[in-house]
Amino acid sequence: MISPWLSARYDTMAKVRKQVPALTALVDVWWQGVHQDVEPFVLSPRWRQWVDEYLLPMVYWEHQVARTRCRRRKAKM
Repeated sequence: MISPWLSARYDTMAKVRKQVPALTALVDVWWQGVHQDVEPFVLSPRWRQWVDEYLLPMVYWEHQVARTRCRRRKAKM
């Protein structure tokens, strides 16, 4: 017999697994938009890598800090 805890966990994981393809599709569309927005600037491969790996995460976290009300969490971010 499966414990209720394991059953609930299995159900939750099954639900998440069903949502993953839609989530990855959304992320792919977002990245396509980012690359499309950067394309007119004719950046070298190193600058494109910089945009992907440094600039976008920095802008994302800056936005998250602005939305966070908890002082302790803001300090961590």
